[in-house]
Amino acid sequence: MSFGDGFRCAGGNTSRLNPALFASTQGDIARPLDFQSTPLFTLAAGDLLVAQLWYRDTAAAGSGFNLSDALVVTLRP
Repeated sequence: MSFGDGFRCAGGNTSRLNPALFASTQGDIARPLDFQSTPLFTLAAGDLLVAQLWYRDTAAAGSGFNLSDALVVTLRP
């Protein structure tokens, strides 16, 4: 599904992790994850985490935000 300047590949509910992130001039961005805080604290070993980073991209034409590629991870203890 088209979303911003990209495509939304990860379905389900969206959760915003603060603070909002901005891409560097090279298009790089990183997001550390805290599994002790909302909304990730409910996940357990064996769960699938399907994630896609929604970020602001002021250099992009159009909507000013974009999405990363989707990522699927099986959580391990």
